[in-house]
Amino acid sequence: MNVAVILKAFESSHFTLGLTALKKRLNPRNEKFSFIVEELNKHEAGEHGERYLLSLFEMNKLPENTVILHNVSFTSNMQTQIDILIISPSWCLILEVKNIRGVVSFNRNPKQLIRIREDGSEENLGSPEVQVEQFQFGLNSLLS
Repeated sequence: MNVAVILKAFESSHFTLGLTALKKRLNPRNEKFSFIVEELNKHEAGEHGERYLLSLFEMNKLPENTVILHNVSFTSNMQTQIDILIISPSWCLILEVKNIRGVVSFNRNPKQLIRIREDGSEENLGSPEVQVEQFQFGLNSLLS
C-alpha cells in the first residue's frame, strides 16, 4: 500500500474564480448581486468539501499505482466535469462531492436530492446519482 498520490491537486474552478471577480466588480445594489453571492457561496461550499476529501485521501493509504485527480474536465460524447476521479490499474471511482447543511433525502422517482432546512422549507438540489451516471457514460466513451 502507498500513500495517496494526487496527480491533479485542488484548484478553484474557473466558474468560482469568475463569480468571485464578478462579485468584486458588481455594485451590491445591483439586482443580480444577491444571486451572484448565493451561487458563489454554493460553489465555495462544494469546493470546501472537495478540499476536505482530498486532505483525507492524502493522509491515508490507497492501493499501489492509484492516483487522484481533482476537477477533471473533458469532452467525449458530452461535456464532463468530475469533482474527484480516483484511478487504479483495474478500476476508476467517480466522486461527485456535495457539502450540504440541513437534512437531506434522496427521492427515487424522480431521482432528486432534497434538502430540508431548519425552517422546514425544502430545496431540490438535483440528483448527484444522475450526475455520476452521466459522468460514467462520458468517461466510458472517452476510454473506449
